[in-house]
Amino acid sequence: MTKKLLPFLVLGSFTFAQVGINTQNPKATLEVLGNPSDTNKFDGIIAPRITGNQLRSKTYTDLQTGALVYVTTADSAPAGQTIDVTSVGYYYFNGDLSKWIKISSGNLSEPWKVQGSNAVSTQNTENIYQQGKVAVGTNSSSAVSTKQLDVAGDFRAKYSDGTNYYGLETNSSDVGIPVNMMYYSNNADLNSATESSSVLVYSGTSALQSSSGSGAVTAGVFSSSTGSNFALVANNQNQSISSSIWGHNDANESNLYLSHSRTNGESASMTIDKTNGVTFNFSNSAGNAQGAYTFPRTNGSADQVLVTNGGSGSANLAWKSVSSITQKIRTLASGTVAADDFTILVTGNIMLPAANSSNLGKVYNLINDTTGNVTVSGTFRINGGNFSNYGLTASDSGRGVVVQSTGAAWVLISRY
Repeated sequence: MTKKLLPFLVLGSFTFAQVGINTQNPKATLEVLGNPSDTNKFDGIIAPRITGNQLRSKTYTDLQTGALVYVTTADSAPAGQTIDVTSVGYYYFNGDLSKWIKISSGNLSEPWKVQGSNAVSTQNTENIYQQGKVAVGTNSSSAVSTKQLDVAGDFRAKYSDGTNYYGLETNSSDVGIPVNMMYYSNNADLNSATESSSVLVYSGTSALQSSSGSGAVTAGVFSSSTGSNFALVANNQNQSISSSIWGHNDANESNLYLSHSRTNGESASMTIDKTNGVTFNFSNSAGNAQGAYTFPRTNGSADQVLVTNGGSGSANLAWKSVSSITQKIRTLASGTVAADDFTILVTGNIMLPAANSSNLGKVYNLINDTTGNVTVSGTFRINGGNFSNYGLTASDSGRGVVVQSTGAAWVLISRY
């Protein structure tokens, strides 16, 4: 009997485009009618039951897209097409993704709601909110965050109106090294910006920078295992002139340094050192040292003045009483008295330098050191009049004279 019916069943499968079970009039490709009123018959369709490991051993193609199975135990080593087969349940095969997708159950609505309402968000173009705290980059073993937004890893926030750019970023490489930064710029590329302001933080360094055109100012603090330093540096528009303050306190040096300099080497600087005092240094436009001197750390006494030791490198200034300061004395037989001369033993005819504003107040003590007469040339002033030459004789009343510059002539203030 079975053999006689089989051809008709096969023929029916080709004749009818729809198949019905427990119904002669199927309404779809396959329609199954159950027996809901018969308690002895269990309605339902059971898909192939298979373990996750067994399913992993099979390789499906897009020809099996839509295949349905029931996984009885999760895959013990999820990988490949069963990467998501991690729990018991129904799974269908997605040929486009080439993996098994679990058919979820329960409430599938997202916890996000549309801003300004209690409506559940259903589209990715809506403005949404969530009342709980959000953690990114954490997992089930991470501590519960106490922050509204907690990012375990780097992040970036940017805003631009098309002309100005603002940002906050961790682990940024925009300036050539990994830094944490907050910035403003007039260019999306910070290295190409002509105007920018930024706060940079990285290992051992915190810096505040601001620039407009080519001019810039930078303030920074630096630390290491041997100490710490700070700096404040300002440049002009073309960066040819720089003003800076540096505080050093590490294994290399410990001082406060102030400088005003040009790129050609011209500079003036001051170094404050708790041990040595205050030192000034000057260099010319060729970068050659012009002068350097160090002030003492102590106060001088009444009527004392600062005197240099004339060191060829860095000279030291010291307090000395005026009476103890030695004055230069030398013999001169011809030529012009020098600017640093004081007492001149005249042994021939000599000349005083022209009295002008550069030597105003300068005093010379001129003494005839011969048995005859000598002449000193120059513009002299006495009794309200000027004359050109002054003669020193061998007599007691004309042997010596003290003159002082008025800026226009040499006035006689003493004769002996």
